[in-house]
Amino acid sequence: MNDNTTAPHNINDNNGMEDGGGDRYQCSGATDAELQLFGQISFWTGGVVQAAVCLIGLMANSVSIPVLRSKDMYVSTFNRLLIVLALADNLYLVLAFLECLRQEMNLSTNAHTSIFVYALYPLHNITLCISIYLTMILAMERYRAVSQPIDYHAIIVSGRQWQRVTRYVLPVLVFSLCFNIPKFFELRTNTTSFPHPNDSSLTVTRVSGCPHYS
Repeated sequence: MNDNTTAPHNINDNNGMEDGGGDRYQCSGATDAELQLFGQISFWTGGVVQAAVCLIGLMANSVSIPVLRSKDMYVSTFNRLLIVLALADNLYLVLAFLECLRQEMNLSTNAHTSIFVYALYPLHNITLCISIYLTMILAMERYRAVSQPIDYHAIIVSGRQWQRVTRYVLPVLVFSLCFNIPKFFELRTNTTSFPHPNDSSLTVTRVSGCPHYS
């Protein structure tokens, strides 16, 4: 009696090796429908949702800055650092919003692409680095206020708050700029004729392709 069920063939490798039955297996990519679905998901999550989050963050930070500058709160070094962090985050959110328009919504122009290569892309990484290290400094400042309250209060009443803020922020700015200098050399623009004449496209430079750099 013949059995109509057949056992699955073994896949020997990714090159489509034939098995005993003469069948050939090949790895297939995403279908057109799947690629279209991925594009729609990317548009709504990486484009619309992220742009909305950027705008909400910009409004929240812009509202918090006048509050932190009020007479009762402006005397604290911690609150002044929060103001600097809010300004850095606002710059980062503006750059992230522009990136949403360029990459996910395809609303960029040739000028936008050129500015992205030489200014927006490096500044995006610089502001991200600034935001991270300012957050660490705020945590350190808050720890000092909790662990050494008497000494911290003496610093507050000394009236040299901006000097302390400068000593915190200036090294962060210098380090973030120096650390991200290679970002200015990672991308370049090419002029293409497709889909429109004189369109600008992005290509990576030899700096990005260097195995020692990555």
